[in-house]
Amino acid sequence: MLDRLNVPRTLTEIGVPADCASAVAAKAKLDSAAATNPRPATVAEIQTVIEDALENER
Repeated sequence: MLDRLNVPRTLTEIGVPADCASAVAAKAKLDSAAATNPRPATVAEIQTVIEDALENER
């Protein structure tokens, strides 16, 4: 279904540059949705996830 609708599947596809991982992580930590995560995460942990997603096209 995502393919049929042409929904982007990666951060790269929506134009997130690799050098923005730390800024995106900091904003994610401040977002109200962060409180709903099943496990608290630090900005550094969030940044690692974002960097991994950017490097591995996820």
